[in-house]
Amino acid sequence: LSDVIGGMLFGLFWLLVLGIAYRRRFNRSFWVKPVAWLFYGTFAVAALWYAPRNIPVKLARFEPAQPAPVDIASAAWWQQAWQQLPARRNEFDDDQRWPLDVQVAGPLAPLQKRLESQGWRVQPQAGWEQALLMLDKSAGQDEIPVLPATLDTQVESLLMLRAGNAPDEVFALRLWPAPARLQPGDQPLWLGSAQTLHYQRHFSLIGMWRPMRGIDPSLNAVREALDGLPQQVSTHPDTQMPVLRVKTTP
Repeated sequence: LSDVIGGMLFGLFWLLVLGIAYRRRFNRSFWVKPVAWLFYGTFAVAALWYAPRNIPVKLARFEPAQPAPVDIASAAWWQQAWQQLPARRNEFDDDQRWPLDVQVAGPLAPLQKRLESQGWRVQPQAGWEQALLMLDKSAGQDEIPVLPATLDTQVESLLMLRAGNAPDEVFALRLWPAPARLQPGDQPLWLGSAQTLHYQRHFSLIGMWRPMRGIDPSLNAVREALDGLPQQVSTHPDTQMPVLRVKTTP
């Protein structure tokens, strides 16, 4: 996005320079309106013809290539190999480098069903229309969406929420595909972050949900909700923070 905005600003600056130069050195009148209508009309027709046929292809070219998942033995992951997976979200900002304190082996459907039976709900990925509610002062905090987050350029495969212990907080569980698969059986593996989100309104204008830092009480809420599924909690050697491992299949 920064490259696109930078390119647009440079283009506008260059047009401004050309316009100033034209006005300073060219005094003869010019019939601008017909040429302008011809230019913008041609541009609009070309855009309407070109965009629907080529946007998916263009967007696919900007998708970063994902590395092939590494195979890990299921028994080895349960014992020690879970420590080889990323321990934090890969962001430069420390406030965004959330600990990846949940690892899930197997399909997500059983986990989602268990959480929903304990009062959790799935939030679909928020788009720009939902994000605009952050600027609506009349919108209640229950109407403000939890914004999506990425891991290795991939958005969450599952985002689940549950009311917290205070009126202005919610528990959240985000799950992304892990760069590994479990063998035998080619089972999917997921990395997640359990968070307690607090509602804040900045400058009396923008309302948003922000995660607290440090060891998060939401991890215990997730663990309790998944009671009955095979699970284990251990301290990660890199972060010295607890990591919950869960199997959704026996």
